[in-house]
Amino acid sequence: MIEKTVQHVLDSTLDTVAFVENLVSEIAQRAGFSEASVEQISLAVHETAANAVIHGNQYSAAKKVFVAISVNEDRMAITIGDEGGGLDPETIPDPLTPMGLLQQSGRGLYLSRVLMDEHHVEARNGGGTQITLTKYLQRTDPLTTTSSRPKV
Repeated sequence: MIEKTVQHVLDSTLDTVAFVENLVSEIAQRAGFSEASVEQISLAVHETAANAVIHGNQYSAAKKVFVAISVNEDRMAITIGDEGGGLDPETIPDPLTPMGLLQQSGRGLYLSRVLMDEHHVEARNGGGTQITLTKYLQRTDPLTTTSSRPKV
């Protein structure tokens, strides 16, 4: 399979979050990801897109959300960028501390990091932040899985 990429420039609204989440889920299903992987990708994308709209662009109508979705034979990569003031992931409080567990928000970055195989945060050219989420397609070969091999 040749790598295919879809790109969108979207408004900073919650409708954008839903649109991106639905689009990515549909593409992941067509690419052959398992139901569990599609759910993980969907949640990670939801959290990342919501952060771009809410925290990055602060719902500003003057700022856009940039989305690129690439798929090839072994992986899917989603890059979501904003035009906000930037993000230093080292300054984000740990949501697993006792105080973090009591907060109403602050888990999106953590969730997207643990649900995906790769998670990269970087400054976006032109200002803002972009986060690239990557999930590898796990194909199972019935001749090599432990359940189909004879026990020795």
